[in-house]
Amino acid sequence: MTKEVALRDSKDVWFTLGFACQKGNDLPGAEKAYRRALELTDEPYPVQINLAIVLSGMGRGDEAAAVAKEASSRNPNDLFAANNYGADLLMKGRYQEAVAVLRPLVERNPGFPMGRLNLGRAYLGLGEYERVIEAVRQVTDSMPQNPEAWGLLGTAYGGAGRASDAVDAFQKVTDLVPKNGTAWAQYGDALWSVRRGEEAERAYRRAIELAPKEPAAWNGLGGMFFKQGRTAEAREAFGHAVELDPNWATALHNMGALELRAQQPDRAADWFRKTLAANPDDVTAVWGLCQALLGSGQSDEALALAEQQLKRQPESASLLGCRAVVHVERGELQQAEADYTSALERAADGESRRGRAYVRAQSGNTDGAVADLRRAIETDPNDAYAALFLWVVENGAGHADAAESAVRDLEQRADPNAWSTKILRYCGGKLTADELVAAAADDGQHCEAYYYIGEHTRVEDGADAARPWFQKCVDVKMVDYTEHRLAQWRLAQQ
Repeated sequence: MTKEVALRDSKDVWFTLGFACQKGNDLPGAEKAYRRALELTDEPYPVQINLAIVLSGMGRGDEAAAVAKEASSRNPNDLFAANNYGADLLMKGRYQEAVAVLRPLVERNPGFPMGRLNLGRAYLGLGEYERVIEAVRQVTDSMPQNPEAWGLLGTAYGGAGRASDAVDAFQKVTDLVPKNGTAWAQYGDALWSVRRGEEAERAYRRAIELAPKEPAAWNGLGGMFFKQGRTAEAREAFGHAVELDPNWATALHNMGALELRAQQPDRAADWFRKTLAANPDDVTAVWGLCQALLGSGQSDEALALAEQQLKRQPESASLLGCRAVVHVERGELQQAEADYTSALERAADGESRRGRAYVRAQSGNTDGAVADLRRAIETDPNDAYAALFLWVVENGAGHADAAESAVRDLEQRADPNAWSTKILRYCGGKLTADELVAAAADDGQHCEAYYYIGEHTRVEDGADAARPWFQKCVDVKMVDYTEHRLAQWRLAQQ
């Protein structure tokens, strides 16, 4: 073989050709080139990593994993190649596989920040927020000027329910990159989550000033106005978000929620249908459209919609919960309980367990409701709303000591600044009704306050005295709130 032919058939030439094909999205060509490069080299590791990425892109995950595993065994200390492979898996949404690649990398090299950040992103994709915090916290400790790490940490804190920590993290991001509009929008979301409304509005408006063509800040601002009952301002803000991105399902959904609350179910239904056109698998839009159909007296259509969506996503516990709510509105409590039971078989979460407890209570099955609520609290000792409804059910059954214990135990360890803690304190006799109402910062919190005051009044002073409080709850028109539905149920009993 001449020197010229040997050069053409070298590992370097085939590797370069494979890389060019990969960048040009010619994945079959890239695979062919990389496999030839592997035949010609005694150092296969970098070729194997790129081949694994190509195979992953072609949907051949098992082959990709096998090639990557062999590569890792050959050179376990090549940080950047393994990290790049993990990042490629992240981009494809294959979070569990990304964890499998990145976790050993971080364990072997705990001070490698890029690996930790990508591992944090993988855990975030899986919804494992505490693990995100564990992975990323070391980066913020060692590299406190890294805004990306603080932003990831803030998102994880928010998902884990650590709202105050999320505020601090996103404030750090805005300090580090003060002209980043996205950072200010995220800071606004975090501030509003702790009901620091004036500061949140300033953050959103700063985000809009810095990035006027980005819809997220307008959407966040609209959400805050919506919760505050500032309907006209909310409609304007959501309208800007939709104008900037007509296919953004989140903003379309929020327009639907706004019309639903304004008791315009037909207009709400139009927005929710647009949401589903943009994202056919948007479960929250299905919930909203079902509520709109129920609001316009179309319960058969709502039930048909829920059943149609369940055919698309038969394992969805949330859609089963949606159909259960439709059954409740139709007075079909036995079918609703069956749906919640099926939902719990798919995903034993607190929402489905609380939902079944509500249905059982309405059916007169107090023991079943108590069992569900206690199980919900065992699963999540910080489930404030399970504790609150347990208080309601035990009080209704005349079990005052058990009711007091349900709220006292959680109130003692809960975040004292959380809204749910204020309700717990009211139920435990540490706040008056007037003080609880005064503490409510938006219409959603007013809806909840009026309902629990109604339940307390019902036990202490009877159904007639409680009726005005339940009516106040309904009049707030937070139709997607459980407390709104429960208040309607109480009014229908009288």
